[in-house]
Amino acid sequence: MSDWLKQIVLLVLIATFIDLLLPNNRLDRYVKLVMGLLIILAMLSPVFQLLSEDHDLRSFAFLGSSPALSKEVSMEEIKKQGEALKQEQQQWIRQEAESRAGEQLKDELQQRFQAKVEKAEVKLKMDGNEQAIEGIVVVMRPLASPATQSDRSVEPVEINVGKSGDGTQEKDQEANRKKLQWDVIHYLENHWNVPRENIHVEVQGE
Repeated sequence: MSDWLKQIVLLVLIATFIDLLLPNNRLDRYVKLVMGLLIILAMLSPVFQLLSEDHDLRSFAFLGSSPALSKEVSMEEIKKQGEALKQEQQQWIRQEAESRAGEQLKDELQQRFQAKVEKAEVKLKMDGNEQAIEGIVVVMRPLASPATQSDRSVEPVEINVGKSGDGTQEKDQEANRKKLQWDVIHYLENHWNVPRENIHVEVQGE
């Protein structure tokens, strides 16, 4: 802007100096006309420069009207994206931790109890900055002992006519399943520090 004003002032001084030097004749009129045109062109040079460049008028108007608002909108968008990425990262970490905890739980139960674990799920939740166990779901099936399988292979076949079974075997199996269920619940309650109401154990038949 200062250079632009200097050019205009310089042209005005030159025009005045030439006007003083030239005699009062017809040439003086043309010289004044030329100098006037040069002064007008110098005054309009910033406008020509602006029109010659490729500007985005919409961004010009937006930034010119409210630059603070533009910065605020962009910062708000950055914060939203940051929060979304943080939530996705926490969700991935939680899912990965749940998967590993489920595998560990499955191995523990199958080593400690004579059963096949069909399903072992560990649900986690955020407790402050740490993850805590929210609940455990276990579905398992008791394994028949070798002695039981051997007894079944040599068990004689009895045909009782007119006598219904008393269902003793079914009752024993049900009692064994109940015992296994409570043993697993007690184990998880003490070794995994999970409240009993947050533990679900289902023991299916052999």
